Amino acid sequence: MLATVVYAHNPFRPSRNRKVVQIRRRRRIDKLAPKTEQPFICLLNGTPLLRKNKGWQRSLKDGDTLAFITLPQGGGGGSNPLKIILAITIAIAAPYLGQMIAQGMMGAGFGLGAFGSTFAMGEFIGAAVGFGLKMMVNALIPDPSPSASQRSMKSLQAASPTYNLAGQGNQARVGQPIPVMYGRNMIYPDFGAQPYTEYAGNEQYLYQLFVVGQGEYDIEQIRLEDTVIESSAIEDGGIYDAAGAFEEIQYQICYNQNVTLYPSNVINSVEVTGQEGGCVSGTYSQTLTVITITRNGHGFVAGEVKYLNFTSGTAPDGFYTIATVPTADTFTVAAASATTSGNVAIGDVIGPFVANTAGTDANAIGFDIVLPRGLYYANDNGGLDTRSIDFIAQVREVDDLGAPVGSWTTVVSDTISKATTTPQRFSYRSAVASARYEARFARTSVKDTDTRTGNDIAWAGLRSYMPGSQNYGSITVLALKMRASNQLSAQSSRRINVVATRKLSTWNGSTWSSAVATRNPAWAIADICTASYGMQLSSSRVDPDGLLALATTLASRGDNFDGIYDAQQPCWESLSQIARCGRALPYIQGGAVYISRDSASVTPVAMFTMRNIIKNTFKLSYLFPNEETADAVDIEYWDNGTFQPKQVRAALPGSTESVVAKRQLFGCSDRNHAWREGMYMAAANRYRRRMLSFQTEMEGFIPSVGDLIAVQHDMPQWGVSGEVTNWDSVNSIATLSEPVTFGVGTHYMALRKRDGSVDGPFVVTAGVDAYHVVFSVTPSITPDAGLTRERTHFAFGAADAMYIEAKVLGIKPRSLERVEISAVVESDAVHTADTGTPPSESSWQLETRITVPEIAGLMARSDPSAAEKMFLSWQPAAGADHYLIEVSDSGNGWTRVGETSVANYTTVAPYGARTQVRVAGVGAVRGPWVEINYGSSAAYMYSGTDSSLMWDVDDTLLMWRY
Repeated sequence: MLATVVYAHNPFRPSRNRKVVQIRRRRRIDKLAPKTEQPFICLLNGTPLLRKNKGWQRSLKDGDTLAFITLPQGGGGGSNPLKIILAITIAIAAPYLGQMIAQGMMGAGFGLGAFGSTFAMGEFIGAAVGFGLKMMVNALIPDPSPSASQRSMKSLQAASPTYNLAGQGNQARVGQPIPVMYGRNMIYPDFGAQPYTEYAGNEQYLYQLFVVGQGEYDIEQIRLEDTVIESSAIEDGGIYDAAGAFEEIQYQICYNQNVTLYPSNVINSVEVTGQEGGCVSGTYSQTLTVITITRNGHGFVAGEVKYLNFTSGTAPDGFYTIATVPTADTFTVAAASATTSGNVAIGDVIGPFVANTAGTDANAIGFDIVLPRGLYYANDNGGLDTRSIDFIAQVREVDDLGAPVGSWTTVVSDTISKATTTPQRFSYRSAVASARYEARFARTSVKDTDTRTGNDIAWAGLRSYMPGSQNYGSITVLALKMRASNQLSAQSSRRINVVATRKLSTWNGSTWSSAVATRNPAWAIADICTASYGMQLSSSRVDPDGLLALATTLASRGDNFDGIYDAQQPCWESLSQIARCGRALPYIQGGAVYISRDSASVTPVAMFTMRNIIKNTFKLSYLFPNEETADAVDIEYWDNGTFQPKQVRAALPGSTESVVAKRQLFGCSDRNHAWREGMYMAAANRYRRRMLSFQTEMEGFIPSVGDLIAVQHDMPQWGVSGEVTNWDSVNSIATLSEPVTFGVGTHYMALRKRDGSVDGPFVVTAGVDAYHVVFSVTPSITPDAGLTRERTHFAFGAADAMYIEAKVLGIKPRSLERVEISAVVESDAVHTADTGTPPSESSWQLETRITVPEIAGLMARSDPSAAEKMFLSWQPAAGADHYLIEVSDSGNGWTRVGETSVANYTTVAPYGARTQVRVAGVGAVRGPWVEINYGSSAAYMYSGTDSSLMWDVDDTLLMWRY
């Protein structure tokens, strides 16, 4: 009796820091457990063994391998010990345990048969221990997955606003990447400059510059939320008026062109926010250089700046600094020597405020002036008389520290005369020398405080216009000029989106074209490889003919890539995502990027047999399914019609769909495409579960990733191989180095060409002995049987059993003369699973964004102890941020009584039984009102057995009976 016990003290490196003990008599497992307080797990012959149900009370048998693995401690942060156990045991320890168990088996005298070596057996058992690690296996094209460091970097970036329905909207994403779009997408573009407003004709205009993305785009639609502003052909550089209901909008699309619709580089001052300008009357007298102003209880202090508008006398108007305040009713200022007196208007000075930031120069300064109450005098006849307001604005150059370096210059001085109660708004823009400026404002006419007069004035905005080119280079921008109206609000103005298709260069077999609108993944791959925002490779390091072949295949299938990259991530991950949408995989060979698409192949590009596979390097492993292995997959994709996420189920015939994996296919935007890829994944998961690897010499560089190869090996009994030692060209008889045996059925032989590829297979019949075969058809090559060249290799077997076909997964140089090839055994069923049509889509879909909430189930109840007290309740409305509650007397005029964020409210019924109540939800906009009559709907309108209403006959007095 011989058994092996392994004590692994370091689960991260179980091959080291371990102790191996040979047991030559029967021992119970619990007696062999390590004496430690640290947690550990037990594996018996590669299978976890629990203490419960007396599992550890059994004794070891001859040939058993028992392993105790000590688990790490610490971590904190709410880590899950079970996940640690599974991750370490399966991902790290299983392969090593496989080797240990294999060694134990070999030492115990187990016959390994076809496994051939301890190492191969270890690989097999290691795979068995680690089975069930993935729910959905796709060895050839795995899901793109960045490294841990890349994931950490990515987690620090802002979340994508495109694929987050709640976060969609126009934003100023300062410091975030400029989006790159491929294919056809809907995007809420980011602000490319600070939005600003101006007034003209008492109308407010909003100016917004949006960045659509890097590169050139074919703009299909410009939309406000879901409403199309414009959908006609849009030429770059042209200025257009929006059609339909949005005639107050103008737009311009620019790529490598100047924005001419309006100045786009504008800075708004955050300090000017509607400060009101005041102006009072007074008298003055001047003696020599001192002007004394009299104003009862003026409240001014020395050092304040005032604008003095001398309405009589000869003193000059202007901005003055108060020199002294002799009394509470007087103050003095200095002026040029003169002697005069009269009346004066004393205007408050607002500012100065810096107009533009340090390090910038402005060549124009803008002022917004608002008359919030209009401008009028209400006369005795009920009409309006004209009134006027005077004001002045000045600017002065300052340095980057804000210190003045120039003198004040008047840029606006105006008089406004109106007879209207409508608020008036005006914008002024004045050209200045290019510099940094500060500005100030003053009202210069006395404010009339009569209640019949409306003559308030406020400084509402200050802007600086930056000089320079308005050409943003190889970035597509959208300039919008929008007139504020009932159709546009502050919220809707930030819901601008565009539907656009990326323009890219394409290869026609000889030259690259100019940019054209395309959704083909192949040209997106070419762009990301060569673009300045991508891998920045030269065109010579991209395989254009391979991309053309891929583009042709994908176009015939209708497979597109429609994706937006608006968050930073590694280029190779992005490249893998694009290729994955076309069922392909990128790889680098010879310093160039190639793309391999997983498709059905007819002829292997190379044949490897026992003759050119290096001894003891062949390994074969199996991925065994279990009850946790997925037999169906739900593919989530971003629908190109609704621009919202959708899902389609892909299940192979015979699938129970009991375990369903979920996968996101980034860039897929079509249901049929998503279903085909899901069926491909499900088929790969079912049929591709045999993995192999081996080493060979320099001929290992013949195939590339994704190529089909022929593999013959004795270990799994895949045919018989050898060399052709003689060739009879007359009778097509080959003499072989190894004997072959003919059984029942047709037998075939394949020959290896000089370039490593396969010739055949050909039907052969038995010759004079086991070393001779007769070809039914003369091969296309003349086998090399002499000593001047390497002899031609052959593979022989019944039917299709002379070799297996495998898809290459990886090619790794192991030395100057050795190459390791890893592959997965191919199955034709993988490439035929996606024929047919996907299951029908449910016609009912939940609405993902409700902007107009609707109230339902409105009810009113009264308090039994105080019938005038109302309890209102209703069903929560989807999309509602809060609710408005109003009451009226039988519907004659409504009064707001409250707002609430919950679906109930308590208030008083002010009009007794005549009280009408209405409630509306408010989301992006207010929803419809829902009304109810309190007098006929309250549940407690009667008492006890008396069902009469609590109101008396004239519905005016409370009649509650206790």
